[in-house]
Amino acid sequence: MLVPFAALTAVVLVTAPGVFGADAQVAAYLHGPAIAHPGLGTALRVTGFITEPNWLRLLALLAALWLWHHGLGRTAAWLVVTMAVGGTLGIVLKQVFSRSRPEWPEAVTVISGYSFPSGHAVNSMLAAGCAVVLLRPGLGATGRRRLWTATGAFVLLVGFDRMALGVHYLTDVLAGWALALAVLFTTLAAFGSVTPRTSPHHETLPPG
Repeated sequence: MLVPFAALTAVVLVTAPGVFGADAQVAAYLHGPAIAHPGLGTALRVTGFITEPNWLRLLALLAALWLWHHGLGRTAAWLVVTMAVGGTLGIVLKQVFSRSRPEWPEAVTVISGYSFPSGHAVNSMLAAGCAVVLLRPGLGATGRRRLWTATGAFVLLVGFDRMALGVHYLTDVLAGWALALAVLFTTLAAFGSVTPRTSPHHETLPPG
């Protein structure tokens, strides 16, 4: 996933904000209805608030505490490291690239800070990916389909919300998703297996 992120970064570096055709077209197409319909704008702002990265980090921390309490310290550590590394990289890269957010004559909302990559996109994909890794092994075929559907819908909703609010470009969102997946695969490779083979209450502790 570093290749897609690198490609998107190249686009951002060689074009001014909003100059890339797809960015400008998607931004105008999605933000227009939010301006025209105040109710939609309100719904988008509420969605943006309840999907703030800090709320997702809090949920991940609570999940990690539950895992640790049930003897799954390795899994808890993986979850914390994944969310922390991905979130930190997103913040650092915003400062590195310093890309301006979209600007509108009329705007549904105004947010300070830089645009690339989208922090909401990074953290929503991280949270969704972690949920799939942790929950999928204990589910049957139907449960897995529902899990994929729910997490996929969540990620898409957050990405749509950022663009329709007019606070991010398409490339910001796509880069956020790519970065999150790269971090997720990297931490999984570093930690190895992080899902219990037995019930948390009956995990066999290593000798020693």
